[in-house]
Amino acid sequence: MAVVNHTMPIQQRPVPALTFDFRLALKFRQPLSLGNAFKGHEQWNTVVGGQWSGLAGKGNVVSGTETLVTYSNTLAQGTVELSGKAVIQTSEQPPAYIKCMINGCKVEDGSSRVTIKMETGDARYALLNTGVWVAAGASRNQETVYDAYRVG
Repeated sequence: MAVVNHTMPIQQRPVPALTFDFRLALKFRQPLSLGNAFKGHEQWNTVVGGQWSGLAGKGNVVSGTETLVTYSNTLAQGTVELSGKAVIQTSEQPPAYIKCMINGCKVEDGSSRVTIKMETGDARYALLNTGVWVAAGASRNQETVYDAYRVG
């Protein structure tokens, strides 16, 4: 069997840099337990509000979106898989609505590491559609706060 070399020829590639961009604070209603599922114990967390602020502006988190939290059987003990969406609204008039897709892991101490992608149809914020963010988060009671860094 032939060995295939998948590396590309040596060429200069930009080194990613992280730049602080925004803080996102999500407030949740009491979680709804779904019980044990294929990947582990699951619960739904419904967003009831929150705020965001950063380089692009500030605003509120729209209530009603949901986050699926899975206490995974396949990850390291005490690690929680996060997958969710939140919609943020800008403070100017008319406001822009931006969907944030959040994926990552939380550990027993309540800290988390996630990636965030954003989508909007508002031309004023179209640049967000091509960005990727990594964020460090912390949870307490029914609130999670993320500090998000744009990957550039």
